[in-house]
Amino acid sequence: MQAADLTTAVELQDASGETPRHFLLTVTNGSKSPCVLNDAPQVRLGAGDDAPVVEPLGEPDTEPVVVEGGGKGYAGLYVFGNDEGGEAEYDQADRFTATLVAGEGTELSGTLVFHLPRGLRSVSYDDAARVNGWAGTEGLAMRPVSQL
Repeated sequence: MQAADLTTAVELQDASGETPRHFLLTVTNGSKSPCVLNDAPQVRLGAGDDAPVVEPLGEPDTEPVVVEGGGKGYAGLYVFGNDEGGEAEYDQADRFTATLVAGEGTELSGTLVFHLPRGLRSVSYDDAARVNGWAGTEGLAMRPVSQL
């Protein structure tokens, strides 16, 4: 199983007209073999090793997520704090990358690229950005992130 066997998608979770803050990251296992996703993905806001790393939201679940062949795994991503005054300047990201964490049950490692949803050229982010650990359902991935 290679990271290349996984395809990626990003879905904006905020309503049209709202500031893009909440994203659902999805990986689909394109192989016939199950893969194991450990901890939280090490998400960077942008490409390259110098792009900022997003802090995990709390302690990642210690149970790995097993994604069967053709199945999906999910992680929730929050990128932008609530700037009510509009005074702050924010950095911009034109994609997200995620380094997979090898661990018990898998040697799966590598970096995945998540292109922004259609219509978004870039998103603002700040140090409030957080990523939730891998989950087997969209709801489990997004519920903690939706609270931010």
